[in-house]
Amino acid sequence: MIKVIVGLGNPGRKYEFTRHNLGFRVIDTFAEKNGFKFEKKSKYNSFLSKFKNIFFIKPLTFVNLTGVAIKKFIDDNNISPQEVLVIIDDFSLNLGKIRYRQNGSSGGHKGLESIITNFNSTDFPRLKLGIGPVPPQIDAKDFVLSNFTPEELKIVNNMIEQTHKKIIEIIQK
Repeated sequence: MIKVIVGLGNPGRKYEFTRHNLGFRVIDTFAEKNGFKFEKKSKYNSFLSKFKNIFFIKPLTFVNLTGVAIKKFIDDNNISPQEVLVIIDDFSLNLGKIRYRQNGSSGGHKGLESIITNFNSTDFPRLKLGIGPVPPQIDAKDFVLSNFTPEELKIVNNMIEQTHKKIIEIIQK
């Protein structure tokens, strides 16, 4: 049973609409549609909220250090890694594609690597949201920190809506 849903992203306006902040955007949209707000919790270096007995977290660490904030929260609340759903961007998936995985490697995603390292486990579910492919002339780091084009935003908004439905499905289970 899922007890925590974590959206990955980087804090600050500079990163607000970047590809790497898709996890934040998904849970922000979910909160907006379901009428709850986030509150800053310094103890966990995160924005935190609760909806229907599920905690929603937006870590204020940068993506590459996400595991530190989440680990502190789950330890303090006696939650296992298997009860944490992580929502991330994934440039190995084509833009708009959504993939649910029950466990697995980081696939090179630094945020997932941080979570795996801090959980000491690869056994936690994740929703991967496609932002790729990375154009050949652009470095992957620059790509994930870039904004979506207006044409891409149409696909992204649809993907966020599909992910919202998937979260509802997961909560109802």
